[in-house]
Amino acid sequence: QLADLGWRDTAVRDGWLADNSISELMETFLERISGDEAFEYYGLQFPVMVKMLTVEGVMPLFVAISDEASSQRYDSFGKTFLWYVTEAGEDAALDLGFNRDIEAAEFYSRCSGGNVREVLNTIHPKAGEAYLLKPGTVFSARGHMKILEISESSDVING
Repeated sequence: QLADLGWRDTAVRDGWLADNSISELMETFLERISGDEAFEYYGLQFPVMVKMLTVEGVMPLFVAISDEASSQRYDSFGKTFLWYVTEAGEDAALDLGFNRDIEAAEFYSRCSGGNVREVLNTIHPKAGEAYLLKPGTVFSARGHMKILEISESSDVING
């Protein structure tokens, strides 16, 4: 919906700035859009990405990646993000982190064996609820749900 990923960014749809990309706006109106701290960290890249997720069925299991790991592996920012649930069916479920301490070997074994959900912290969200997913968080979604995701601007797919 809204992103500046460096190689691809959103364009303004209407008004006197129509057809200008977010990166063009950042170059022209930086002092009005971004504060000094955001500029020092992100440079001219617009620091926020907004997208709408529609979940039907089961989303794969992902891990929110840190800026450090993402920079080393992908030369990109990682992601801290907020999920705001706009719609949730009766079957909606979010798996956010673990329900107990777990060793890497057990996690791997459970992923391979198909029983990893037994150790995940499962939440049954309602419309209007919000969840902050920090780097290192294992997450998934299932059922019928619409989620507004607000995150750091990064083209890295968590995984």
